[in-house]
Amino acid sequence: MLSTEKRDALTRWLVLTYPRAWRDRYGDEFAAVLERGLTPSSAADVLCGALDAWMFELRETLQGPHGADARGIAVYVVLQLIVFAVLRLLVGPGRLDVGVAWGIAYGVGYVALCRALKMRRARQGAAR
Repeated sequence: MLSTEKRDALTRWLVLTYPRAWRDRYGDEFAAVLERGLTPSSAADVLCGALDAWMFELRETLQGPHGADARGIAVYVVLQLIVFAVLRLLVGPGRLDVGVAWGIAYGVGYVALCRALKMRRARQGAAR
């Protein structure tokens, strides 16, 4: 069982995994829900939800007239997952460190991509 201090820190970190706009709108309420009880399974669900929220934000940011930009990003994500699967097959299932390192790099790269594209979209909107 986690101490209150550690549980509060974990709750804050889990809320921070979501995009800023999402946190501004739902963060306090979501933190209150998380404080009621958090299991390893629910923490994994929260992280999957954060990924979904980032995907939604990216899709909204990149949505072109026919969704072509969003499809391009989806292809990128699928290719990254294929690279990960091949890497895991080549290295072997016992090497968790490769998967963790790739997952961290992928997550950081994905968030950086989201932010860079959002800034580009904002600059294009300001130039119009």
